[in-house]
Amino acid sequence: MTLKSGDTIGIFAPSSRTDKERINQGKKILESNGFKVFIHPQCKLEKHQSAGSVEEKAAAFHDLLNDPSINCVMAACGGNRALHSLPFIDWDNENIKNKKLIGFSDFTAVLNAGYHKSGAQGYFGPDISWLPRMSDKEIELFINSITSDDLIIKSKKTKALNEGEVTAPIFGGTLALLQSMIGTGYLPNTSGHILFLEDEYEETSRIDRMLWQLKNALPFSKLKGLIFGSFTNCRDNGRLPFGFSLEDIIKEHTAGLDIPIVMGMPFGHQSNFRAIPIGSNEVTLKVTKSATELSFYHPDKAS
Repeated sequence: MTLKSGDTIGIFAPSSRTDKERINQGKKILESNGFKVFIHPQCKLEKHQSAGSVEEKAAAFHDLLNDPSINCVMAACGGNRALHSLPFIDWDNENIKNKKLIGFSDFTAVLNAGYHKSGAQGYFGPDISWLPRMSDKEIELFINSITSDDLIIKSKKTKALNEGEVTAPIFGGTLALLQSMIGTGYLPNTSGHILFLEDEYEETSRIDRMLWQLKNALPFSKLKGLIFGSFTNCRDNGRLPFGFSLEDIIKEHTAGLDIPIVMGMPFGHQSNFRAIPIGSNEVTLKVTKSATELSFYHPDKAS
């Protein structure tokens, strides 16, 4: 079943604490689109920058998984330390397969660990605190992403590095989080997948190192496609300028790959944020010089 009007979205804070007003604004947006919203009390906790301890975060996640009235679990916000909760989550909990997971940035850790450990399905998409930053049209597109059986995300503002068309499972998220999950046992088996990446506020030299590690550890040579979203507010502030542009770096690390590769798809740390499914086997990526299409069946319909 897809998410639908009347479903209840449960909110917990897997990462940093956030402003109560931003959560309330996001709650009103979801309610105005027909959803019920339950805010877990854990969202009010504070431990330094974090929304409570790792144990409290995992317990809140379990509460939402075990509550039969909750149809979807959404992150309150991103930030830091979602990774620390992964060993405290019961990945054998059967309920995780019946709940949609939604979030991005630091929540990349939970989305990909859930996909790998439990076969969880979800969306790399805005958390509740991000929704107030989006326009009415952008919110409409996001809601359509999480409620439609079939969806096509099309952009004419992309840059094709390799043209082509492929159908494969998809995974990905924020580059720094995926890089930190290598070798931990929480990253999915990426062979035969389409990989999507984005990030923000990173030095271009760090992006270069992270892509080098991913390229060799996954490796890129076993992927079916590569999608790069927004890399907002990335910079070159070293004592000695790095000099290489983001495009320079991506081209170097993808050289020789005979798969569709595209830059500039509309997802990531920006207001124009189309939700990307994780856990769907039927995703088709079509890259041409004039446009890029990413079409998918809802995870429940994938076969």
